[in-house]
Amino acid sequence: MTKPDAGSFEVKKGILLLRGIPIEHCDVIGEVGRGANGIVFETVNRLLDRREALKIWLRLRPRDTRNRIEQGMAEARQASTAAPAHAAVIYHASIIGGVFYATMEFVDGFTLKSALDVMSRDRDDEGRPRWDEGCSRLNYARAYIDALRATSTECLLHGDPHWSNVILVPGDNKSSAESYATAKLVDFGTSHFTVAGQFEARHWRVVDQTLDRILEYLPDYRTIKERLAYRMGPMHPRKPDYFSELMLYMADTLNKLE
Repeated sequence: MTKPDAGSFEVKKGILLLRGIPIEHCDVIGEVGRGANGIVFETVNRLLDRREALKIWLRLRPRDTRNRIEQGMAEARQASTAAPAHAAVIYHASIIGGVFYATMEFVDGFTLKSALDVMSRDRDDEGRPRWDEGCSRLNYARAYIDALRATSTECLLHGDPHWSNVILVPGDNKSSAESYATAKLVDFGTSHFTVAGQFEARHWRVVDQTLDRILEYLPDYRTIKERLAYRMGPMHPRKPDYFSELMLYMADTLNKLE
């Protein structure tokens, strides 16, 4: 059994230490989140006076044998080649004390998961979505699809674009659902090391599941999806026209919510 790396870092007086070696120029504001692959901190780069996110790749589970340096490098390389409008920009990457870390753009927004969770608690008496929720869901779906299109090429796929890896960035009018016009993808490439040989299939399966989460409460979504799948064949999200036709059909459903 592999020993976890949890003891290989500490935050002391706002400074992150990796096996006792400090990252001097970054002041840690707090921990943003942690998962199977490591931990993300909100930081301020004192040299540039810039808010940044800093991720360290660690083994946090006893049975995890994956090489976190290799995995971190692969993820950072993928993210660094993605369209910056739809992915967190990588600023710097290095290895300190045998721990790989990267600093990147701090994406100030909300995860798609948190946005949809709030919606699910705000329904009419019969649990049906209102017209404004329908507008918001379509807006989120468009933002998600735009991000996928911008970051998916012959050489690049996200690999795990589920709803917690999608950050919705608010526009100028933060009180309006329509202001969430941009989605950014984070945590590139993690499934490549988990499911060998199934990276592409997993990517599109997750896309399909995430679109289900966004649109499943709208009228006729399942029927429309089945029709498109029947006409376009298996693994339909990979078809160039699938997203456009899906959104065209779904826009018509808003009339049924009025």
